[in-house]
Amino acid sequence: MDASPWAPPVEEPEPEPVDDDDCQPLLDIFFRPAPTMRWLLRHRRTQGALGIALVNGFLVADRDDGSMQLLVAMVVGPVVGVCALVVNGLVVSLVGRLFDGRGDLADCMVALAWGGMPTVLSRGILLGAGVLAYTGAFDTEALVAVGLAAAFVGVAGWIWGAVWQVVTVAEAHRFGWFESTVTVATPLALYYGAVVGLILMAWMVLEA
Repeated sequence: MDASPWAPPVEEPEPEPVDDDDCQPLLDIFFRPAPTMRWLLRHRRTQGALGIALVNGFLVADRDDGSMQLLVAMVVGPVVGVCALVVNGLVVSLVGRLFDGRGDLADCMVALAWGGMPTVLSRGILLGAGVLAYTGAFDTEALVAVGLAAAFVGVAGWIWGAVWQVVTVAEAHRFGWFESTVTVATPLALYYGAVVGLILMAWMVLEA
């Protein structure tokens, strides 16, 4: 029998966030991304997201040419990291609206930054391994093994972070995994599309 049209609507209960006393986001995000993300959204930990972006920007900056490059990495890298988070958060927020997502810019920045923590961790491990290799801490055989391990850590960290971002963006927008996957993939597609477009334009100019 159908419910009476005069009856009040039955609301679906919201998923329970992690209790304040129990949540350690820097640890829990690796094992319980969805409930941790709900806790972060409830507390609007935007500052934490910006801190992660600063660290990530430093880790991905080029440091191959000595102390000057290290100085540039320390100054420019974090700024680029924050700018990239803001731009990606804006794209994810706008694309998510096409799927009736409810996350705003701050929500999406938090989701992308914290969801990407496995990738940030892997980049930190790679940087540490690179520093040890540069100082001559490994012999030739050990260096090969470290290189293979570093490649595995890099790929695994990227995949882990991508999957976690799908989970956290789904929580930010309150929609499903398919919509979240498309939303998260859009900034990456736009980036590589722009790179390919610039390469084609340069090729056409050189061939003209």
